[in-house]
Amino acid sequence: MSKLASWIAVPLVFVGTPLIIAKGCSIILYNDTINKPGYHAESFSTGIVGHTIYTKYSDGSQDAIVVPDLPWSRGRFHQDLDGDGLVDRIRPVRGGFKDILIRSTDYQSHKEEFDEADKQLKELIQKYPSTPEKSN
Repeated sequence: MSKLASWIAVPLVFVGTPLIIAKGCSIILYNDTINKPGYHAESFSTGIVGHTIYTKYSDGSQDAIVVPDLPWSRGRFHQDLDGDGLVDRIRPVRGGFKDILIRSTDYQSHKEEFDEADKQLKELIQKYPSTPEKSN
């Protein structure tokens, strides 16, 4: 192997191997399906640290936790409280209560965020249409 090739190969091995291991761990941690009386949840990895957890409840309400793949980006907790397919609340996964957005009062000033959250929720509804069993 030439010196140039080794200057390229060695950093690729030292960077690539941990990334592959991290992605594998993310898949092991986040790819799951839970079906219990009262709710059905689907969890899946979207990258090295990114993941989404979609939960549909027997009363029709649903929520999604969306954590982006960028570690410095804040995840969002989208809540559809009445099951109409529109996100009623957007909450940060980490960060505090001052950033909670409520559709009835914050939609006009945060239209893009709500529209993006609605789009993500609709995609999850189409991807995971199962209905949870009613709890006794």
